[in-house]
Amino acid sequence: MEIELVAIFLALLGVSVGAYTDFKKGIIPNTVTLPLIGCGITLHLIKGYLLLSWQIAVSGVIGAGIAFAFGYLFWLAGGWGGGDVKLITALGALLPVYPSSLKNMFLPIIAPYSSNYPAFAITIFLNSIFGIFPLILAYVVYVCIKRPNLLKEMIQPFKTFRKYVEVPIVLIAAGMVGALAGRFFNSNLFYIIALFLSVALFLVPSLLRLVISAPITAYTFFKDPLGIGVIFIRILAFVLGIALLIKGLSVLRENVLKVEIPITDLKEGAISAEWIYMEGELVKKDVGFSLSALKQAIEKRDFIAIKSLFRPKVYEKILANPRVAAGLTAEEIDELQKLVKSGKLENRIKIKKGIPFGPSILLGLLISIIFGDIFWWLISR
Repeated sequence: MEIELVAIFLALLGVSVGAYTDFKKGIIPNTVTLPLIGCGITLHLIKGYLLLSWQIAVSGVIGAGIAFAFGYLFWLAGGWGGGDVKLITALGALLPVYPSSLKNMFLPIIAPYSSNYPAFAITIFLNSIFGIFPLILAYVVYVCIKRPNLLKEMIQPFKTFRKYVEVPIVLIAAGMVGALAGRFFNSNLFYIIALFLSVALFLVPSLLRLVISAPITAYTFFKDPLGIGVIFIRILAFVLGIALLIKGLSVLRENVLKVEIPITDLKEGAISAEWIYMEGELVKKDVGFSLSALKQAIEKRDFIAIKSLFRPKVYEKILANPRVAAGLTAEEIDELQKLVKSGKLENRIKIKKGIPFGPSILLGLLISIIFGDIFWWLISR
């Protein structure tokens, strides 16, 4: 009990500090997130040792891994920054499952993956998305009204509606097979089997995916048309909502939060949106990781291209690093301006303005503790 209370206190304190620094300075320091990850893993190792339970002992590591996976995917999609990913990872390590000491206090809606498995971070992650979605959507609508040409980009998910319809078809089919397997073997295997089948189906070509999953989903719909129909619509609405959120963030980052300015006008703390580096005597630029390039590589099943996108690039001398949340230092700006004066570098640089997601993660944690899992409530009610 005491160890769990310490974990709850550290989680609330850490995410509050992270939310504050993100809002005020646009950065969540490693000095906040990394010690929390270590504390979470250590606390559960101690708890597991005291209770003679290897499952509890490794739950901090597994919770951190699951949280990192979800955060990293959202980072790839252009939603979060590195500090946000590390903050949700810290929460996964500290609170791998919903704290048992708070269940009677709040009577929350707890998803099975947050109680039977060390995946409470999924609940926090989804709730943080629900918390920030209305604000992002409102801002995107405002931007589209001011700049109508961006509306076509925003509604792109609706133009590819068919591929989003596949998602509930696959998930319902995987859930049905998982439920049957759980009935005959072990009910705790339901989510693991369903997750494995879902991932496996999304890795095969679209036509084969539909050939396998559509008959199973059709059968479940025939058995319970109202129940399965509601689940289908809710999953589809959720997937479209996530697609709109990611697209909205992409539109904001590329057209609103990324601007080109003269290097001579740079101020300390500005965050570069591109790599600037030296290669011999030449100054070069690179945009770094590209989500569109990753999408094309996945569609073409080009695993070599996918691997190259994730392989760290080695630059001879880095002048501007877009992955440093603290931004450019005075020394780096001075060096860039000297290169401009010498004619080796064009007097322009793309800089980005960050969206502080730390407060939304704090909101997601509070919703998760007090109310529970919004996504599970929408799916199961």
